[in-house]
Amino acid sequence: MTQIALRSLAPLAALATYAFATTAMADTEITVGHDWWVGYSGVFVAEDQGFFKDEGLDVTLQMFASPSEALPPLIAGHVDIGMTTLHNLLLVAGTQGQPFRVGYFLDASNGADAIIAQSDFSSLADLEGHKIAVNIGDLNHMFLIVALEDVGMTEEDVDLVNMAPDAAGAAYMAGNVDAAVTWEPWLTRARQAGGNIVYSTAEPAAQNLILNGIVATETFIEENPGVFESYIRAVARGVAWMQEHPDEANEIVGRKLEVSADDTKAMVAADHIYDLEDNVAFFGEPGGVPPIRATMERVLGFLQQREMVTKPVDIDTMIDRRFVDQIAAE
Repeated sequence: MTQIALRSLAPLAALATYAFATTAMADTEITVGHDWWVGYSGVFVAEDQGFFKDEGLDVTLQMFASPSEALPPLIAGHVDIGMTTLHNLLLVAGTQGQPFRVGYFLDASNGADAIIAQSDFSSLADLEGHKIAVNIGDLNHMFLIVALEDVGMTEEDVDLVNMAPDAAGAAYMAGNVDAAVTWEPWLTRARQAGGNIVYSTAEPAAQNLILNGIVATETFIEENPGVFESYIRAVARGVAWMQEHPDEANEIVGRKLEVSADDTKAMVAADHIYDLEDNVAFFGEPGGVPPIRATMERVLGFLQQREMVTKPVDIDTMIDRRFVDQIAAE
């Protein structure tokens, strides 16, 4: 998808009506862990437009340098809800046995993650023997491995420098590395400085490889199902509002990401931001096999093949459809 679909969303009115009916409740304070990512635009809009407040939630958005860094505080109970990738979700489940659940799928990168190279390099193959900054063990590392394999190379052919994605982008801009595996807004900044994108998640081999969701521990969800549902409902409203007001949404998200509205528009075009209708499709028919399961199996298979997980992972228990089903039925 090259642009957020401007679809007429019938559930928008229902979401708003339900939200106003809940305002009599005292606000519940929750902390949400996330990294700075354009795919969370619906969250940023929900915060700006007061949709969390409408749901009786007092939300503190706590930023981390990468998607994986939000998970240890989530496990420890210092963060209530997280926004992270399926890669990190499955990696933690397969190494620590942590029973996370995902209740809503936020987005999939479709060019918003990439390998950016200095102007001297025009292809990924040109980077053989050169330094590439990447967050080793994280989803960016998985993306790099897939990219290298797609062009007939391996990790042994390049010199990996371990850095978080934002640090990698900064190191690239400073000229300290030949290339970096990073994301927006660093990709836009690098392009503006004359850099080359030599591989991105828009490539067929990387489609749906980097997909993010709203997650929480099994314990939190069972003890606070209404809070988790309210958070998802507010985010769904945020995405619906974006589709109705794209220009205003680009301004809001741009302020959050500290880029211009025009840059935000370009960044959103390289990401597939999922709405409530998309999520209904991902979860599929009640009692059936959720279509999203195939994507999770692909990521888990990648981790298992490289022996990055040591414990059995039950994907079916991690997919919690109750909340999307309830919101879609309103």
